[in-house]
Amino acid sequence: MGETESTTSRHANTEGEIGLEKILEELREFRKENNEKLADIKEDLNSTSKRIEEAENHIMEAEEQIQQTGAALVELLKVQTQLESKLTDQEGKSRWDNIQIYGVPEGSENGSSTITFIEKLLKDGLDLDPSTELQIQKAHRALAPKPTDSARPRSIVVKFLSFKTKEDILGQMW
Repeated sequence: MGETESTTSRHANTEGEIGLEKILEELREFRKENNEKLADIKEDLNSTSKRIEEAENHIMEAEEQIQQTGAALVELLKVQTQLESKLTDQEGKSRWDNIQIYGVPEGSENGSSTITFIEKLLKDGLDLDPSTELQIQKAHRALAPKPTDSARPRSIVVKFLSFKTKEDILGQMW
């Protein structure tokens, strides 16, 4: 029996060694696969990190542009406010040379220009010398729809070339 035991023992050792080698080989293969998968994961992670970094840079650039645009908008709004103020002032100053005449019936001009009609109206109504130069730059009816016959007539706006002429005419009227 000694021989059989020895053969069985050798056979068992050989089988055990083969089994261990097979296990070791499988472990090596498993480790190799895990290392490859880990390398793939690291590569994906690096790629994702780069994309995130690029996205963060784009976001920072966009935020800077938004801030610059906001600052420019604030400046433009300030300029707009200043220009509106200047425009209001200029409109007011341009009206300094104007008078408005009320109560002149529609169509009184009888085909003549409004300037010619107003010159005659003022010279006749204020007993001015016919040679007096009134320096009327422009004259027109108020910018509104033409009223019906029974409605109040539109006023006439007269713009003189100078404030002094306007004041002289107003002085004559009162």
